[in-house]
Amino acid sequence: MDEDSFPVTMQEHLDRGDFRLVFVLDEVSTELTRMVAYLDSITVQALTIDLITVKVYEVNGAQIALPQRVSPDIAVMTPAPNPAKPKAKGIMSDGVDAFRASIEDAAGEARKTFDELIARAEEWASLPNVRVRSYASIRPGEYTLLPKIMPDNAGLVTIWNDNLQPSIAFWRSVFERRAPKSLEAVERVMGPLKIGKWKSTKDITPELIDAITKAYEEANDG
Repeated sequence: MDEDSFPVTMQEHLDRGDFRLVFVLDEVSTELTRMVAYLDSITVQALTIDLITVKVYEVNGAQIALPQRVSPDIAVMTPAPNPAKPKAKGIMSDGVDAFRASIEDAAGEARKTFDELIARAEEWASLPNVRVRSYASIRPGEYTLLPKIMPDNAGLVTIWNDNLQPSIAFWRSVFERRAPKSLEAVERVMGPLKIGKWKSTKDITPELIDAITKAYEEANDG
């Protein structure tokens, strides 16, 4: 194991969502087989799960362990599903107005940061290929501002209002695809934190907002 390269390789797999899980057991229960069959059916390429059973035999006075792969059949192992209940959904709206309304009770530095982020999001929205939308989650106190690049309909960042506390989440794959030149500059401002899947920060400085603005300008031009 190379201690230096391992976290880099791990992050690459995280960014791609590419994993193979191998469970090695003495025996496999019906419940586990059913669960693995279901997960395999919904993850397709993103996740591969192997179930391996190992049996130990005595052969000429020596112990031999023989592994065998269990291949669950989703059609056989999974019971007929119940009629799906409609899931509760949040509310999506164009522009920043709904997000701005969600921070009315914010105060102090948090309010100052929110106001600056909203102002910049409006600036990004003026770019031809950037669309900004607000989303109110079904979870109380959780709102997001989504500046997305067209036609990908994907954002470099997501701005969060989590119970009146601002934070920014970053999407590395979108940076690599639409703003690769700005990736290093944003990471340099962030210090030791590297952009990766679901990486976020609450340390929102004017320098970071400026770097993100340049990234959206690069993505728009690209």
